[in-house]
Amino acid sequence: MIINIKNVKGQVEYFLRNEPATRDSDSLLTIRIWRKFYENNFNNLAHDILSHNDAGAFDHLRELPSQDNIKRIRAAFNQESKYFPTSWEVAKKRGIKEDEWRIELGYPAKFETQRSTKQESYMDPQNPQPVSLFN
Repeated sequence: MIINIKNVKGQVEYFLRNEPATRDSDSLLTIRIWRKFYENNFNNLAHDILSHNDAGAFDHLRELPSQDNIKRIRAAFNQESKYFPTSWEVAKKRGIKEDEWRIELGYPAKFETQRSTKQESYMDPQNPQPVSLFN
């Protein structure tokens, strides 16, 4: 069986959009996709593994999209600034810039949350608001 990458891309996006926990774990994302969209192959794979039928398990595993392909598709969405991880620790490990991550999740950029010092006050008429780096 040949896996259609366009179908897998839609499946990855479905879970990234609807189950934010899958944004933090490629393994969880892979299992969710296998269970929902490839239920028969997934169940046959599980049965063969439990029955110690390695040849059968290998055949069923080849009929599922690989975790590497799913990971690459998820990473491509991240490159498009879509579906960032929900955990800062995961985002940091993947090299996502903190401000991009914060803004994507609806938080203010880091510089917008920093407190003023005695020398720079938010109430200073000469510096009424911080300058945005994104305009």
